Amino acid sequence: MAGKPPDHVKWKPGQSGNPSGRPKGILTSDQVRALIGRFWGMTREQLHVVVQDQKSSMGEIMVASIMAKCAKDGDYTRLDGLLNRTIGKVKEQVEVTSKPSLRLLNPDGSIRAECVQVPAKELT
Repeated sequence: MAGKPPDHVKWKPGQSGNPSGRPKGILTSDQVRALIGRFWGMTREQLHVVVQDQKSSMGEIMVASIMAKCAKDGDYTRLDGLLNRTIGKVKEQVEVTSKPSLRLLNPDGSIRAECVQVPAKELT
């Protein structure tokens, strides 16, 4: 599809692409962070009570069940995913102090090519 879209499908000036906005009741990342903070010091039994409570919201149940499952099984993959989506992935910085080189040699032992490793500034 090349070119500009037809005029009848273009947004009018001042028109919103989402006039209703975000639906009510959808958890924001700030709310999820608050739930994680609230549940962080709880025991597995306390988290289980939150999950079983009929008055708990779906967000509370999801976050508490993820944290309880991690505490029970020791598998923190789900919690890692939850934290990455709410807080963001930590950018890992690596400093290389030496510059090892790689040499490709010819069959007679002479140097065919030499590569020098350049330190990475930041890994994502």
